[in-house]
Amino acid sequence: MTLHDPYELWAGLATITLLLLFFRWSWRKRAQLLEKYAPAKLLQYLDVETPVRSRLTRLAVLTLAVAALFFALSRPQGASHEEQTTQRGRDIFVAIDTSMSMYATDLPPNRLARAKLAALDLLKLSKSDRFGLIAFAGTAFVQCPLTVDEEAFRQSLSILDASIIPQGGTAIGEAIDSALASFKTDGSENNRIMVLLTDGEDHEEGAIENAKKAAAAGIRIFTVGVGTPAGDVLRTKDEQGHDVFLKDEEGNVVKSALNEKLLRDIASATDGSYLSLSDPQAMKTLYDTRLRNLPVSKFASRSIQARQELFHAPLAVAIILMASDSLWPLLRRRRRSSMMATLLLLLGLNNAHASPGKAQDAYAEGRYKDALNEYDRLAREKPSDARLRFNAGSAALAAKDFDRATKQLEAALGGTDPKLNQSTHYNLGLSQYGVGDGKSEPNEKIQSWERSISEFQHALELDPKDEDARANQALVKQRLEELKRQQQQQKKDDKNQDQNKDQKDKKDNKSDKKDQKDQQDKDNEQKKDDSDKDKDKDQQSQKSDEEKKQDQQKKQQQQQARDESKDPSKQPGEGQPKPINKQDGNKSDAARAEEAADAKAAAAGQMTEKQARQLLETQRGEEQSMVFMPAEKPAKPKGNRHFKNW
Repeated sequence: MTLHDPYELWAGLATITLLLLFFRWSWRKRAQLLEKYAPAKLLQYLDVETPVRSRLTRLAVLTLAVAALFFALSRPQGASHEEQTTQRGRDIFVAIDTSMSMYATDLPPNRLARAKLAALDLLKLSKSDRFGLIAFAGTAFVQCPLTVDEEAFRQSLSILDASIIPQGGTAIGEAIDSALASFKTDGSENNRIMVLLTDGEDHEEGAIENAKKAAAAGIRIFTVGVGTPAGDVLRTKDEQGHDVFLKDEEGNVVKSALNEKLLRDIASATDGSYLSLSDPQAMKTLYDTRLRNLPVSKFASRSIQARQELFHAPLAVAIILMASDSLWPLLRRRRRSSMMATLLLLLGLNNAHASPGKAQDAYAEGRYKDALNEYDRLAREKPSDARLRFNAGSAALAAKDFDRATKQLEAALGGTDPKLNQSTHYNLGLSQYGVGDGKSEPNEKIQSWERSISEFQHALELDPKDEDARANQALVKQRLEELKRQQQQQKKDDKNQDQNKDQKDKKDNKSDKKDQKDQQDKDNEQKKDDSDKDKDKDQQSQKSDEEKKQDQQKKQQQQQARDESKDPSKQPGEGQPKPINKQDGNKSDAARAEEAADAKAAAAGQMTEKQARQLLETQRGEEQSMVFMPAEKPAKPKGNRHFKNW
């Protein structure tokens, strides 16, 4: 056995010495006071003096209790052994906008300073979670990866300013993509959260699409608006260090305002929520109402060499000795009965504290049914505690047992705590929406959704600033109106279908007679067409015979012409005039000479000049078609959009 802190024994020894000196002084002081009260001879007849044996016993008990307590503080340890250590929590990426618009002073001292303070507040609230930091402006990068080292996160946060990213502008979609890539690289299965601190002035497109990609990857984005809707003009420093207004390309002074609509849309796309940093308690509200209720999971596990702790035994001895000294007068009268009552009381208190903790642990680990059963049991034991009913309803809501959640939450109403009542109405709105969503009958669905709208309204009456209740109420109203329109359209369609059916029956009776007549006409036309086809076939056969005869006559004439060309007696002589073709009569002498040369070359088996020219032109065309021309790049669209670097 070894002592982890052996110096605690020296402190215990000094304490015991001082304790003994104090008891000796107190006994002497008490004797002096008693002598002043009455003479020494009369004191023996009065029952004011505690027996010496009893005083020594109490002194010994108290001295042993102090010694056992300091021995426990020295942490006695046994043999070393190997054990696995795990850490549970959530993975949270904090993305902070570092563009020039974050230097607006509508939130003093400026937006960027307030965003950094908000990140530190969230770090203090989430002790067991892993934190990472993303800085973004015209582009984004991971300033600090996910880590449990708070000091590393603080140092990375402290150096953020507008010059950390050289590319100006604001690209919220880039920040979301960076978080998505970092979560994929980390490979953890934890609950993935992104807290986006920005004024929402997005100069690029695709933020909503990237948010939907993040939602598909299991990432929840909680947006925090930094700034005010009224906004403020932007200022910067010139070369002399003077404050000047920031201007755009057209020379206009730039004014930056908070874009709450975009931030709400991003949060809604990932099942997150939106908060404004103008509320001093924004980070506490975000953690208490949203992040704390999300399940935690294991993200770190390692083997360490640990020693067996043995401080439990001396600590238990010290507690028992101190308790017996406090109950000494009671032990003298009813020693046995009082001791049993005390032990039962301690056991009862232990169970009372352990049970809610067990339910809370089950809820945090995602075992909502176990948490529901435990909270329900505690609520039956303490029917007056509305918080237990609320916790049971919340666990049932998380387990999607909407009917049971409604019963538990209804039992939690009527308390004196307005905040608890507001949260109960809010959860009742969610549970009634879930009940209606599971109904197949439209009338039952409408009834549940109307009650959901009413519960959200009660929550807004108790807390008009609850934007989540307002947004959920608007969503349920929209779904309810769509359902009612579908019902009305269905009724109209059924009515029109009945009318069309009656008209169709009437038309069918009329069309039967008409079809019979049309069929007869078709049969007559078919017979007529058949007869016409037969006639056409006969005519075609006659025509084909005549064409054969004409072709045969043409062949005979051509053969006769060839025979005559071979016979020199039938060809014109040198002195005889040559026959002139009708077409040749219109040609010039040069053209006729060229044709004569072509004919002579053809007779000698050579290529004519015209044929050679055509061949060269054909090859030149083929060479031109093989010339490589680079593809033209698409022209950039010209518009009135200017580059924004704030």
